[in-house]
Amino acid sequence: MKLNSYQKSFVCIIIFVLITFLSCYTVIKENNKTTSITRCMSTNGEWTDSSKIPYTITFNQGDTIRFNYKSTIKDGKLLLRFVDSQGNLIYEFDTGKKGEKDIKIEKTDKYNLFIEGDKFKGNYEITCKKS
Repeated sequence: MKLNSYQKSFVCIIIFVLITFLSCYTVIKENNKTTSITRCMSTNGEWTDSSKIPYTITFNQGDTIRFNYKSTIKDGKLLLRFVDSQGNLIYEFDTGKKGEKDIKIEKTDKYNLFIEGDKFKGNYEITCKKS
């Protein structure tokens, strides 16, 4: 089958478009393999009763997670806890302070970061980044 010049041009354009889309897909796929995720939570308010805010994150065995945290307590109680899916405490952050903590993940699991307050007045911020 012999192609005329219009058909050859059309085939070349189709091949070029396919190569361009494939290249873009590869770049996007590689960018999605990033090794860092950041989550921030903060409040500057008042809890008039007891509250417990869970935040669920899945991490893989061998991941190292860096937490940066700070909180100010004007009144009441604040707890910041990192637990596994079974509720086992992995780490409890010092409240009323600013700090940084690296945690190596021992097993692939869904982990919860709990923000617990009882008549809490103040503010907190916690960020986790997988490195």
